[in-house]
Amino acid sequence: MLLLIGDTLAEAGPSETFMATFDMKQSRDWLRQPWAFDVASKATSRIVEALRPPGDVKRPRPPKGPPGPVDYATLDHGAAWANAKLEEAASRRARVGHRAERAAVIHRLLEGPIADQLAPFDHLSERKESGK
Repeated sequence: MLLLIGDTLAEAGPSETFMATFDMKQSRDWLRQPWAFDVASKATSRIVEALRPPGDVKRPRPPKGPPGPVDYATLDHGAAWANAKLEEAASRRARVGHRAERAAVIHRLLEGPIADQLAPFDHLSERKESGK
């Protein structure tokens, strides 16, 4: 799935930017072009939905035990996963120690046109600086 999405992004973003600008240099900077980004985003969503397994979506029951800081029954798991990954990419730090190197690599790869957009997710750096 990731290869299919990556291939689609690699073609759709630059192609849509070129069709809007007829400028090859700008087509490489498609992440800064709202139209091209929207088209690439919709293409990605279409791929993910096309590969969705058949059947009803049913939230699993949370394990029994003492209540924790998170109410798993009402948590938006998709948003939670995305926010955790965005936070790791923004801060260069992992929430789990064994992923620290990977978080730094992802941050480096995402530098450039989207680095500023990751800044609002950099909560891990703020916690480290404040000693939390």
